Amino acid sequence: MAGPQTAIGDSIGLAVKMFKDSNVTDRMLIVMSDGDDTGSKVPPLTAAKLAKQNHVTVYTIAMGDPKNAGEHPIDTKTLKEIASMTGGKFYYAYNSEELRQIYDEIDKLKPKEVKTITYRPKFDLFYYPLLSAIVLLLGYGAVRVMQSRKESV
Repeated sequence: MAGPQTAIGDSIGLAVKMFKDSNVTDRMLIVMSDGDDTGSKVPPLTAAKLAKQNHVTVYTIAMGDPKNAGEHPIDTKTLKEIASMTGGKFYYAYNSEELRQIYDEIDKLKPKEVKTITYRPKFDLFYYPLLSAIVLLLGYGAVRVMQSRKESV
């Protein structure tokens, strides 16, 4: 998040800076927006040029009501240009199901193998603390019973 307003240009610029500072080989960015840049200091298309120069592929996803013609209409033209300039692709998600399909498609475009090391115990270990807690509770109960018997005598 680059700020409280829609700051597409600043967000792309920030991502490019983060990619520069990292050793990531596949530089891919997903921008999900209504396309209406209301708060950037860097214009979105200028940021897209910067992304292209730094080999960052930008995939854009437009969301919102396409019939919105009010103060902040959907700007698919800018999102299409950003994707086109950087070698990415433009998508439009009308609902959450389409958004899921878009993410599935993007995942297939840039698959990445990741080595993971996992450890899974062969037997459960929670019995030991559970048994300890039960023994402590029974011991505490026995001490309380003994004290109450001494006090009543």
